[in-house]
Amino acid sequence: IQNPKLESKLLAIADFTRETISELRDTIWAMNYHEISIEELESRAMNFIEKAKIAKESLQFNIDIPKNLKHYTFSSVEGMNVYRTIQEAINNSIKHANASQINLTINSDDKNIDILIDDNGKGFQENEVDHINGLNNMRQRIKDSNGTIEIKSALNVGTKIIIHLARKDNNK
Repeated sequence: IQNPKLESKLLAIADFTRETISELRDTIWAMNYHEISIEELESRAMNFIEKAKIAKESLQFNIDIPKNLKHYTFSSVEGMNVYRTIQEAINNSIKHANASQINLTINSDDKNIDILIDDNGKGFQENEVDHINGLNNMRQRIKDSNGTIEIKSALNVGTKIIIHLARKDNNK
């Protein structure tokens, strides 16, 4: 293609199409289940990370989930919201923060499931970020799942996203 504007638009359309297809596949995946386990979320997140590592080979990723939580289940809507939030956080760490290390940690007590996604990226000051749609989407998804989310970031320190979801009695 000789026209740079046309090439740029076509590349943007191709990226949008790939992202839309990926989101559709994830939605179909979630709709096929009445419940989604943490183990299934972990597997889905690892698939996403493996694809991200193709673009950024130096990326280090750690997952820490106690074995006794792997069978904990969310409703399909909650599971999809949690997955999308994890996906958005990881994507932001790679794309905007230029992180080389990302950690996903899930813990629980008698009342809550806590999910932490943290990175060693460049961090941000929320009032200075142009791309807050992703942050607002994360907040809304977790709110829709009756949870709360904390987003903590500092320049040159990294970002921590902490999701708190009420633990359901049937998963104790």
